Amino acid sequence: MSKSETKNLIALVEFTKDCDVSELAARLNSLSSGFVFVRDDTGRFEEVPAFTAEFGGASLVLYGSSETENEAGCVLEFSARTTEELEEFRTQVPAFIGRVISAKYTNSRGYLDFSEELANTLSADGFTGCKPVKFG
Repeated sequence: MSKSETKNLIALVEFTKDCDVSELAARLNSLSSGFVFVRDDTGRFEEVPAFTAEFGGASLVLYGSSETENEAGCVLEFSARTTEELEEFRTQVPAFIGRVISAKYTNSRGYLDFSEELANTLSADGFTGCKPVKFG
């Protein structure tokens, strides 16, 4: 991929154990000084509680389970768009996210899917019950 070509990065991880979205957001905040999850009160995620963190053209969204559903769990989504080479982009994001990004091919939907890498990184950092969600 050339520098001018836009790269769409995505990662989705599901936390399958019972989790409190507020507590999980606090734990995730401890991973890096480069981002801070804050409760999203804009109404953008009105059906579920959500926390967001934005940095360097990228974002993390942590979704809790719906109050009307009997599902326990949370989903963490990382997304970014960049024209930078991935090695350069890694230097512009918090170290935790930089550990997730590596060279790879785009999937059938045109994304660089780092779900597996994010789940592995979270597991290595002591988060249990998380698994990658395939995107495309």
